[in-house]
Amino acid sequence: MNILELCLSNSLGGLELHFRDFSVWLEQSSSNDDRIFVATKTDSPLANRMESDVQLSNRKIWQATKLSKFIANKEIDVVHIHDKKDLPLIALVKSICHYPFKIAHTRHMSLPGKKRDIYHRWLYRQVDAFFVITEWMKSQATENLSLDSEKIHKINLGTAVIEPSDPEQLTALKEEIFPEHQGLWLANVARLQHEKGQHVFLEALKILKDKGVDVAGVIAGGSDAPDYVKQLEQYIEEPPA
Repeated sequence: MNILELCLSNSLGGLELHFRDFSVWLEQSSSNDDRIFVATKTDSPLANRMESDVQLSNRKIWQATKLSKFIANKEIDVVHIHDKKDLPLIALVKSICHYPFKIAHTRHMSLPGKKRDIYHRWLYRQVDAFFVITEWMKSQATENLSLDSEKIHKINLGTAVIEPSDPEQLTALKEEIFPEHQGLWLANVARLQHEKGQHVFLEALKILKDKGVDVAGVIAGGSDAPDYVKQLEQYIEEPPA
């Protein structure tokens, strides 16, 4: 089977990192008869972090011809996408490509609101398998999308099992951050942006401290939102009374 993993996002968040890790896992776990291809957006963070077999400059409809030719030349059996924004382009490609292929779409976010108008009925009619990661999302997909129930599947995502941190290293790290702290430790590990809610984490820490809980908090993660990072730093330096 020939599979094309496609993500044309220009961001680098959890979805994109999952796409990268999933593509690597799929390649490593495939048999000798399988071929895994990767499509990304030109000059995107993903394209700079992994090898791509084809790159598209954007998601515009005029990219459909290039993608269609690639799918036909490589005899792709399944195109797998993770970002809903990639669906319109790949649905159009399926409509014009002379080589028959199937579309698999993994949805990682909630599905609020009905999408049963003419356009969305056409769009989701092109999808052959729709994967969701919770039972709640499965019920949302069944209710809100024009998809046959047998095409909707729940899968369980997971993470690789890693060795626990060395106790001595962990102790040294804690002493480096807060040498005198002996109480509860809480950590928030995620990309630093308002939508992830690190400010809420800080507010929760303050509430605990105001109630007399001996707690220390650690925030860790990269960011492309310097203004938000500055806001967090100001809150830490001068929390509101």
